[in-house]
Amino acid sequence: MDKTIKDIILFYAKTNYEQYLKDNNLKKISDGDIYTVVSALYDNKKDHIRTFVIDTYRKLCEKNGSEFPGELVIKNVLFGILQKDEDEYIKNKITLVIKEHQDKL
Repeated sequence: MDKTIKDIILFYAKTNYEQYLKDNNLKKISDGDIYTVVSALYDNKKDHIRTFVIDTYRKLCEKNGSEFPGELVIKNVLFGILQKDEDEYIKNKITLVIKEHQDKL
């Protein structure tokens, strides 16, 4: 479950990254600015991430015919993942993923 939730968060980050590029008419974010952009997007959308993860997890369960464990279970897992002391880890992970993606372009 944790891996699926982390994958959903990374998908969310990728979608927001692509929207940021489109909104700012960019092909990529300069390496020195990636963390700043990720940090701002993450901080501004942290509450929306929770809603997105719950809704997406529910849809995945419906699609796969598996039982949705309930919002409380997902919220507890998210609480562990999105704690303040984990924020820097998540931001750094997303920054690394974006940098690797851009390096491949």
